[in-house]
Amino acid sequence: MLVHWYSLSTAVVKWQSVCSYVFQLHSGVRQGGVLSPVLFGVYVNSLIYALISSGLGCHVAGVHVGCVMYADDLLLMSGSLHNLQYC
Repeated sequence: MLVHWYSLSTAVVKWQSVCSYVFQLHSGVRQGGVLSPVLFGVYVNSLIYALISSGLGCHVAGVHVGCVMYADDLLLMSGSLHNLQYC
């Protein structure tokens, strides 16, 4: 049901009093939508789990600190540029 609902998402751009043509959205979640924080959390949780499972990123005293997150901002950290680009 969610896949179908999100596949029907469209938008317009309004600049001053002029609106663009309607266009289809292919990615993202609806800003201000009730489910948006939950869907974002599910996506980010799997992304962070994949990063931890890869063993890449920074580790301090055996604790993975390869990503720091606040709200929808995500900071990725690595001991080398190569490992950061590998992810």
